[in-house]
Amino acid sequence: MGSASVHGESGRVSLRALLVALGLLLACALVGWGVDALFVLHVREWDVDAQGPILVADDDRTLILPGVPDPAWHPGDCFGGLGVSVVTAGQGADVSVRFHLRSVPWHSGMPNGSCAQFTGIGATLDRPLGSRTLTDTHGRPLRTVLEATLPRPRGPGMVEGDPGLCVAPLHPFQESCLGSVSLLRFFRDAAGTSWELIQSLDSAAVGPSPEPVQGPLHGTVNGAPAICWGDSGGRLQVDWAWAGRAQRLLLRPATAGDANQPGGYCARAFADAQTVR
Repeated sequence: MGSASVHGESGRVSLRALLVALGLLLACALVGWGVDALFVLHVREWDVDAQGPILVADDDRTLILPGVPDPAWHPGDCFGGLGVSVVTAGQGADVSVRFHLRSVPWHSGMPNGSCAQFTGIGATLDRPLGSRTLTDTHGRPLRTVLEATLPRPRGPGMVEGDPGLCVAPLHPFQESCLGSVSLLRFFRDAAGTSWELIQSLDSAAVGPSPEPVQGPLHGTVNGAPAICWGDSGGRLQVDWAWAGRAQRLLLRPATAGDANQPGGYCARAFADAQTVR
């Protein structure tokens, strides 16, 4: 009789333990569901039309956009809760371009912006753009710049890096930009000289110039008036215009020298700039 009583009490304890465990599991599930529900309720998704100018790289498939025209976006928000993707859709002779934004209610822990220098937002078309036109979702044509049509250094042994955009309001060093938006291109020649070519995408845009050590020296680049500046670190800058748009070539020769001596490095810089065509 005593043995049956002990077994009955043990069974009731086991049942209570089981019910407690089930209750805890249910509570955790409800809390998790509530958190997920709150998360879903506070996730917001929307689309924003792209704006020009849009750079089409040499491969005719890579697009570089100057930023998202929405106050929720900032390029320095590198670990924020806003995700940005570029959506393209071919529609006959047009390709529409828009941004899809997704905002979550707290830190997602994933990089959505850039903690480094902002050089544009990239996207890749599924096939070359060709003769098609980039538009917004309403069919309005977007200003498009084809990298292949812009002048570039034509010297032998020139190696080009990836291009980028310099957007003045978003750039930490706005004086590096020419106008509101300019194209940044990077090269290295066979002699080891680093070339940075900044090409304004604004008509008749001019940019500020650094204080020269001695100069400036005046010359011409492919028939256009040009100015050469030099700094104490041996870097050279040549400014001129092409098709009504400002061009700036920054050179850092492999060996130092007096950049402002006639017949010296500025003469070489003018000669190098002549190859940009």
